Amino acid sequence: RSSCRPCAHRPAAPRQRSEEQPRLHSCRRLPLSRRPELGPRVVNLTSTLMRIDKAWDGTQMVEASVWAVQISDVPVNMTEAYETRGATRCYRMLQMGLDMPFGYLLASLSEKEPALQSAEPDANRPLPELVYTMFVILAQPIERVNEARMVEISVGIKAGSSRAPVDLKLPTGGYQRVEPDPDDAARLRVWVDLMAPQDATPEELAETDFRSPSAMIDSSDEVIIELSHKADPLCAEDGKPLPKGHTNGKLPIALAEELAYALRQIVHEHIEDKHLSTAYASASETARTASGDCTEHAVLLAAVLRARGIPSRVCHGLVYVEQGGSAIDGQVHVDASGNVDPAGGRLTGQYGWHMWTQALIAGKWIDLDATLHLPFTVGHVLVGTSSMADKDAHNNHMQMAALIGNLEITVHDVSHSFER
Repeated sequence: RSSCRPCAHRPAAPRQRSEEQPRLHSCRRLPLSRRPELGPRVVNLTSTLMRIDKAWDGTQMVEASVWAVQISDVPVNMTEAYETRGATRCYRMLQMGLDMPFGYLLASLSEKEPALQSAEPDANRPLPELVYTMFVILAQPIERVNEARMVEISVGIKAGSSRAPVDLKLPTGGYQRVEPDPDDAARLRVWVDLMAPQDATPEELAETDFRSPSAMIDSSDEVIIELSHKADPLCAEDGKPLPKGHTNGKLPIALAEELAYALRQIVHEHIEDKHLSTAYASASETARTASGDCTEHAVLLAAVLRARGIPSRVCHGLVYVEQGGSAIDGQVHVDASGNVDPAGGRLTGQYGWHMWTQALIAGKWIDLDATLHLPFTVGHVLVGTSSMADKDAHNNHMQMAALIGNLEITVHDVSHSFER
């Protein structure tokens, strides 16, 4: 950032540089055998000086230049603050702010000990629980959700949600069908029916991104390919052996479905360390670490599906969790007697933000959730989908971010009958 040295004294015109300087220095040191789908990819970063202000440098308040930052393909308003004096002026970032649709996030430079102390429980300063406060609370739980075939709900924007989109849009896809709500023009009526997968559009059927490796869904990785073939014995055990050496996706429908469900089971069991601390790992990284949350499950399942020739995409949306349930797997944590102790003495249902996978089989999108102990349930609300191709990996998730903390859901009907 040597070009920004005058910034401490006078406003400068907007400037542009690629992410390679200096953030991608490590990229130039990677071996030549790096797979082409992993990049690097040049992006445009524009920083505009806003003002000279004070910022915390980890030990004291110092003078800082505050910049508005925009990165191509990342539709989030950001600010960065840099110290203006000393050898690292204009290079040492003191603060970064992200104006997200659900609120403003501010990260400040800190020494290690104060940062760790700030995370310690303090009765005088309760820590915010971001995961659970973003849940969508229902008036009452969905009865036997894991055994249900169909659920009908209405979804709308909370009154007074100034950061939410004006027009709510949810996709039809997988087991989800969406129509305008007949009782409220501002809401949507949503049906999730496990016996009625939706047809893929002609554009989706022709889209090569659902079949190709990307930086996140790096399905050409050797560990991914090896993991994907662990599904073959499961198929054979169920009496549906796959053709030897199969990799191209040209299977009868019954065998393709069997393979997809077997791959879901493989991913569910492979990720043994299920936690929320992984920051969106690629499929190949997750295959090696065997750890992560719903995002890692979704991305890894999409990768092993593509490795076996089944087109796939990642879904983001909501999953039903009963009060006391895990934010990772949706299952209720109970006491030794098998009872949930709800707060306030009343059990409620809720939807938490989640990711899963869809496989394209016989022209239809089939929902598969590798995080849950079941392949899929009606307790999902699809907000958007992504091929996770490098060109749209960021944008496809911004619709979800815009709805976090701004939705309300009403349950109208639940069916447990699997008779047509």
